[in-house]
Amino acid sequence: MAACWLAAARAADIAYLDAVRGERAALDLLGCDYRLYSGPRGGQAWAGFDASGLLVIGPRGTEAGGASFSARDLLVNGQSDQVAYPLLDDPARPGFVHEGYWRQARELLGPLITLARGARAVLVGGHSMGGIEGHLIGHALATAPGVGPVRVVSLGAPQGLDPVAAAALGAAVPIDRLVLPLDPAPFWPFGGRNRVTLRPAGWAHPAPAIRLPAAGPFWRRHALSSYIRALSKLETAP
Repeated sequence: MAACWLAAARAADIAYLDAVRGERAALDLLGCDYRLYSGPRGGQAWAGFDASGLLVIGPRGTEAGGASFSARDLLVNGQSDQVAYPLLDDPARPGFVHEGYWRQARELLGPLITLARGARAVLVGGHSMGGIEGHLIGHALATAPGVGPVRVVSLGAPQGLDPVAAAALGAAVPIDRLVLPLDPAPFWPFGGRNRVTLRPAGWAHPAPAIRLPAAGPFWRRHALSSYIRALSKLETAP
């Protein structure tokens, strides 16, 4: 399992690169080809097939200080009101989702679902904002007709779902939610309002945390490099 987690972390890392470096890294690190998908409101993910027909998807996350970081990332993370989650079709028990994360994930779903229908299986790996968007993308793929097995691996993902939506998503798709000690991101968001009920938002994760051994200084625990360091140690452990 450590090898799968490390591959997902590499996919998340590639998502932070520009197209030229991303294409090279996808081939060198994962043996994948490379396609970059971008939406008009900032959603972005890369996807590619390896030689076995596995489709790897890496939604771009938020890494403060990274080369791909932008003010739009802060705005998306801060758009923490809850809106209706349309992937749940039970009007008697509606679910809700973080407005900013859902808007970015939603604009990528069409091309990714089309691509996934040609895959043997799908692995989604995302860090930070890319982790919660990976949860949402994985749910859409797992419930789309004609798509094979889907697994999501997230690293330091925020919450982004109300308890009803989180439970439904967790039941629909296997999720390995990796968390380093002292990473604050899994506690985000801290507030927000439900746009439908007009009550304060309540947040939940779709899967229990898998706690990794500490790696890196405590002030760098959210950094993807710290997750990769922890996973590299697990992979080489006897």
